[in-house]
Parts: sequence; C-alpha cells; structure tokens
Amino acid sequence: MAAQITFPTSSAPGVNPHEGSGRLVNVYAEKSPPSARFPVTWRRTPGVPLETTVVGVTHCRMIFDDTRPGGGREAQGFVIFNDEVYYGERDSSGTWFLADIGGIPGSRPLTMAKNNAADPNFVAVRPEGGAYVLTPSSVVTYPDADLPAGNVTSVAVLDGYFLFTQSNGIIWASQLNSTNVATDSNVATQGRPDGLMRGVAYRKEFFAFGQNSIEVWRDIGTSPFPLEFVTMIPRGICGTHAVAGWEEGWSNELIWAADDNRVYKLEGYTPAPISQDAVSRAIATCADKRLLEAIVYMVGQYAMWELTSPGEWTWCYNQTTGEWHELQSNGRLDRRIRASCHLGTEWTVGDATTGNLGIISSTVYQEFNDTLPWLIESAPVHEFPGRIMAPRLDFDFSKNSTASTVAITWSNDGGHTYVANSLTRDLTKDIVFITNTGIATSKGKRFRLTGSSNAPMAFMGAGAATVTRAA
Repeated sequence: MAAQITFPTSSAPGVNPHEGSGRLVNVYAEKSPPSARFPVTWRRTPGVPLETTVVGVTHCRMIFDDTRPGGGREAQGFVIFNDEVYYGERDSSGTWFLADIGGIPGSRPLTMAKNNAADPNFVAVRPEGGAYVLTPSSVVTYPDADLPAGNVTSVAVLDGYFLFTQSNGIIWASQLNSTNVATDSNVATQGRPDGLMRGVAYRKEFFAFGQNSIEVWRDIGTSPFPLEFVTMIPRGICGTHAVAGWEEGWSNELIWAADDNRVYKLEGYTPAPISQDAVSRAIATCADKRLLEAIVYMVGQYAMWELTSPGEWTWCYNQTTGEWHELQSNGRLDRRIRASCHLGTEWTVGDATTGNLGIISSTVYQEFNDTLPWLIESAPVHEFPGRIMAPRLDFDFSKNSTASTVAITWSNDGGHTYVANSLTRDLTKDIVFITNTGIATSKGKRFRLTGSSNAPMAFMGAGAATVTRAA
C-alpha cells in the first residue's frame, strides 16, 4: 500500500514522544505554488553572517538605530554589550566602526526610545530601574530629578513625549521633544492594581502593560500630562521584554507572551491567541517568565517573531503564514541571537555569548560562522493496532548545486527511541531514498531528517510503500 508520510507545518512536539505531530527545528514551512508536487515546501531558517566582534564582552543587551540622512554611513546606532555602551557606524561593505562611550550597569535587556527633536534625545531604561540619556559620545544618568529615574522600568516615545512606566502603576511623561519632566506630569493607571512592567507606543497610542492587564492611552496634548485613558484590556504580560512587533521595518503587529502562558496578537483592542499547545507549555514551565525575550525581523516576505527563554528554548512565529517552528543554535537548546534592530537596510542582531554582531540573511546557513543544524521530524505513520513495514521510502528534495547531505533516521516505536545509526544521503543527487527500516510497533514509524551543511535545503515531502501486519 502506498502512503504519504506526514510532516508538520508547525512544530508540535507532544507531552510524550509518541503524542506530537512532528517537529521543525531551524526549518519553516512555506506554501507551495499551485500545481506543485506537494502543497508545502520546507526551507531552512535564515542564518547570521558575522560582521564584527567586540572584544572582551559576552552578551548583547540592546541595538538601537540612529541612522541619519547624510550621515556618511550605511547605518549608525547604539550597541550595548554587558555594561558597556558603544556608538557604532557601519559602511556599505559591512565594516563597523565602534567607539566605547560609557556604561549602563546590569545584564538584562534595555528599553530605548528617541524623540522628535531636531537633534534627537535618546533615553535608555533598565527593567530593574534606572534611566540614562545617551548621545553619540556619552552616557549620563537622567538629568531631571523630578523623574524618579531609579524606579522607572521602561521607556517609549509617543508623538515626541518620553513615556516612563513604574512598577507601582505610575506613568510619567516628559515635555514635548525634551528630557525635562514636570513634577506633576504623571498619572496612576486606572484599571487593575497590578503595577506596570512595560510601556509600548503602537498605532499612535500608548500601551501600558501590567502583570494582569493592559491600559491604552492616547495623546491629547494636555498639560502637564499629555495623555488620556482610552480602555483597559484584561490580559497581562509575562515580563518586560516578552513583547515585540511595533518596531520600524517589521509588519506592525503587536504580539506578546501573556500572563496565562499564551501568546497573543492584538486585533483592535482584543487579544487574539496565536500560540499552540507546545508553545504555551514551554512558557508555563520555563525557569523564569520574567526573563523571556521577544525580537522581530523580516526574511523576504516573512515576518518572524521570536520568543526566547534564555538557555531553555526559542520558538518562532511566522506572522505571514501563522505557523510556528523551533530555533536552536549549535550545541544549545535556545537560539543565541539577541536584540534585533532594523539598522539602515539590514536587520542587525547581537550574540548572547560573545561580542558578535551580524545580520539576518536568507542566503547564509551559519550563525556567526558556526554550524546551524536543522531537523524535520514526521508525524507517526501507523495502522493501529496493526504493525507496518516500509520496504522503501523516497524523500523529495530539490537537487542542490552546493555540496550538502541529509541524515535520515527512524523510530519503530512512535518516537520513543530512534535507531542509533542514521543513513546519510547526498542532496546533489536526483533521488533520495532508504530501504529496510524494519517493522514498527502499533505506535507506528517516525522519520527524522537532519543536516548542517552551509547550503540551502528545500524539502517537499516523502512517500513509502507500506505493508501492514497484525498486532
């Protein structure tokens, strides 16, 4: 009997090995054109070519754009590694020029904003408290003592006003296009008494995220405080940096990991859940939800939203297709890229483990010159309670002009265990097949495809001739 082997369009590991419908690691699913042999093509996620390395640092906390017309460089901006702040310029060849301009203590990611002044002001805030003003040559603590700078948790800018959140539920506003703050330019949030963890300017409104709610405010130009309350959304946020999607250059969809362990996309003022069970389980069981980090970037037409629990996992939502996949760096359970920013014409990212800076690239399949392995795992092929055999299996890959291979292994017990020795096949050949995979238990067969060559990969599916035996 001929059988199609089913591979997932979203990574969906189960609670137990035999329960899920397959996995995608460093692979995403793309809808194929009409009349293609298979409805879906699986492709490798983008790599990160290394552009420069800052010596003596180990963790990127923030990248923020300051590219100015006529600046003489392809891109300019602030880069923060460990507690050191650098002002960087990148030319059109990808060469960086970095100067150490000061320090901001701590190790967690920062929030940053710039206003609309003729010579913009830049402000950075630590989630544990502390505000700073940055210029291309200096870093100073926030100059206006009327702002309780040591207690603010985030900063954003709306229509030229810097807006700060405090953990006690207070929102502060600067004067227009200034760092000056009036003593009474603040307001208490009006909904639930859950404090504030993050403020985001999105869609010409200010979204103040608490632990169990989000308050929406808009600019009406009043003095001393320029905003008025719009509405309250009864859904909170996991942590200060568990939200992304307002960034310039992305697809303008606000997405966050919420207090109920699900991921939501904002539709009007309604939070629409988009996470599947595996993603929600990962959020619920991570070591510290307050440390979750979300970033965004574009890959051609695809808008990618990533959520990382450092050292544990990274899940990626393809906003364009509505599908999820997993991401892992070589030798890690999570992906090591941090702090994305649309800097000039490229999406620039930092490294969680070194001083590396690189760019998102759909034509490079390494990460800071390191291998970037990929994995595709099928759903079980079964005829429960019967036991199936598959004398021959054929896998449909696009023939590659670049030297690359795929390793194929299989499980005969639904995914509990896999055979120890994989079979390696050359992807520069026309046909990829294996034979003699044995007989499965009633849990069925699963197939796992892996590779790590620095080469593209396009997989369209697989088929098998199966024989079913009685249990």
